[in-house]
Amino acid sequence: MTNKKNTEQHKNSKNTKHSSIKFKKKQIQYPEENPVDELMSLYEDEIAPEEKEQEQFSLKEIIEQKRRSHRTKMIFLFLFILVLLAAASLAGFFYFNEYKPSANENLRLEIEGPETITTNETFEYKIAYDNIGEVDLNNCKLTVQYPHGFILESSAPESGNHRWELGNLYTYDKGEIVIKGKIIDDTDIEQKLVVNFNFQPSNFHSDFTKSAHFSTVLEKPEMEIISSQLANVSLGQKFEIKAKIDNKSEIAFENIRISFVFPESFEIENQSPETDEENTWVFEDLLERNQSPEILVSGAFKNDLTFSNQESREQNFAITVSIPDADEQYHVIEEKEFTIKIIDQAIATYLIINGSSENKNIELENNLTFSLILKNNGDQTFENISTRAVIDCDPLDILDWEQISEEVQSRLENTDIGKTLTWTGSQIDKLKKFGPGDEEIITFSVPLKSYNDLADESSYSLGQTEITALAQVILSSEADSAVPTIESSPIKLKINSDLYLDSKALYHYEDGNPIGEGPWPPKAGEKTKLNVFWELNNHLHDLEKITVSAKLPENINWAGSKNTSVGEIEYNAIENEVVWTINWLPQSVNTAKSNFAINIEPDQSQIGEIVELLGITTVSAKDKFTDDIIIKTAKNINSTLENDDFVTSAGKVE
Repeated sequence: MTNKKNTEQHKNSKNTKHSSIKFKKKQIQYPEENPVDELMSLYEDEIAPEEKEQEQFSLKEIIEQKRRSHRTKMIFLFLFILVLLAAASLAGFFYFNEYKPSANENLRLEIEGPETITTNETFEYKIAYDNIGEVDLNNCKLTVQYPHGFILESSAPESGNHRWELGNLYTYDKGEIVIKGKIIDDTDIEQKLVVNFNFQPSNFHSDFTKSAHFSTVLEKPEMEIISSQLANVSLGQKFEIKAKIDNKSEIAFENIRISFVFPESFEIENQSPETDEENTWVFEDLLERNQSPEILVSGAFKNDLTFSNQESREQNFAITVSIPDADEQYHVIEEKEFTIKIIDQAIATYLIINGSSENKNIELENNLTFSLILKNNGDQTFENISTRAVIDCDPLDILDWEQISEEVQSRLENTDIGKTLTWTGSQIDKLKKFGPGDEEIITFSVPLKSYNDLADESSYSLGQTEITALAQVILSSEADSAVPTIESSPIKLKINSDLYLDSKALYHYEDGNPIGEGPWPPKAGEKTKLNVFWELNNHLHDLEKITVSAKLPENINWAGSKNTSVGEIEYNAIENEVVWTINWLPQSVNTAKSNFAINIEPDQSQIGEIVELLGITTVSAKDKFTDDIIIKTAKNINSTLENDDFVTSAGKVE
């Protein structure tokens, strides 16, 4: 216990001693550092001995010199790396360009389409692509840039925003894209389809593009603005302008617009039909080979107009036809301009042919009846005036002037403007003094020559012949000598083609051999087979959309056999009708023939009667030159077989 206690006292004594120790602070002295000396020591090994001995030795200059040396080395190193990179790029460029043509040559890309199209005509582009190389083409994409006015209607296969994802095109694989649409645009804008084909060859990880393009010329559709108006009017005189669209094409139009442009001097009094747009009419539909409704505008020139010269008397009018594109922007597809001359007096003259003042189509061997009308709408009396009809036939004169029929005898003359028929006060008293409100109507008729009369003439020249006719009033007094001749609007006449239909039934052929079967004359309860022959003759113009049809009467049956030189002949059992159709018959093909067989089986109630074999036969055809529908008929056929020279009986049923 004593030892333990001593030990504890020893520890306490030791702890007390250590806690009383004190340390003194002592400042440690370091040698003063010189940055210049340090830099000198860094460059000691790099400074040449001769540099150290220079009196003008400057550490700054040596450091700058060494720095410039390091920069030069770094620049040369950088340039060396750039040269290496450029060489690698150049090598890649030559390799890439050497490979690229061969890659593009592996792909055939062609566009097929029409070189010329009509505005609003639906057509197709065919884009053909073909891998003709030995390498597969991956990630193929085809994009198109459509022509300026193109309106897409459909595509096969369907596209997504002008783009087709085609996937992989393996060796010798091919494909085709068909794009269907139409173009509505101005005709002076180039219509170009551009196609880009993007792909990645399977042995080269880079994208390639091959391009192709196809240009199409846009033409206006075959369309005519038919208008009629006076050639000369006086100030304040009310007159009418009539206009309509004649769509001669095979294209239908929607929302077609016809607009009038009038001179400022013209004041509109009435318009028909009414329209919400100023001087503009929109028709929802204008079918192919059809005409629009007629537009009528009436009005007069302002009474206070003055004129500085004769040219200023001619007032310009215009009519335009336009259709909308996909953005509802309208493009003009036809326009017509005409002038109406303002004269100082109020005499008006009109010409009417066969009841109309419009252009028309005629047929030979018919009569033309002309009505020349004069009217004084003013308050002045005109003395010793004369009037005349001017009729020009070109290139052939097809009027039989020797057979002219007139209510009032005229003076007939040949002039450089055509045949003229002139009337003066010597023939018509009213022309000596033509007072306010006076009106005179002169009528005469001239027959057209027959085909026999013109047999020696060229069919082409005859088919191209056109008649132009107008009326004139000549003021003969000195006071009115400065006033020009007053003229009506001209009327143009074209000749329809000479389509002729022959229909007959035969038991015997032309040489006497029988082609029929069974008894003749027909016998009740027995079947007899006959052949019906149809023949078309045409010489002047091309014809299209030709249809010949006739119905079979009761107890007459279709026998099944048929034959045609052109077109198709069919039997419609529901209508009990035979129909022969021909799409096109050119003027050079003068004749078309067809025949078919029928069976007749009369019953007892028909004994002693003549039996009807075929109803009235009708032919309808479109004349491509005149745009007229020609309709001709042939009488019905009965059992007399009047065209069969070898039938001796009356054809009554026995």
